[in-house]
Formats: sequence, structure tokens, C-alpha cells
Amino acid sequence: MQARDIHANQHQVRAVLFYTNPYKEVAIQQILKELNMFKTMHNNP
Repeated sequence: MQARDIHANQHQVRAVLFYTNPYKEVAIQQILKELNMFKTMHNNP
């Protein structure tokens, strides 16, 4: 549970870093890619 929380926090931090990046379009694409990879990882252990 705790490891999963830390993992989620890492994703949030990276999302924030991407979002504050000046290249917003690329950032949004990257966040979506990360979220999809994250979902796939958790759906197929």
C-alpha cells in the first residue's frame, strides 16, 4: 500500500514538472502516455 502511494506520488510530481514545462502540448501528450502505461501496468500485473 505504501509503496503504491509513493509510486503514485512520483507520477504526480512528474506530471507537475511536465505541466509547468513551457512546451504544454508535448507535456500533455507525455502525461497521457504515462497514464496509459500506468493503467496497463496495474491491469496486467
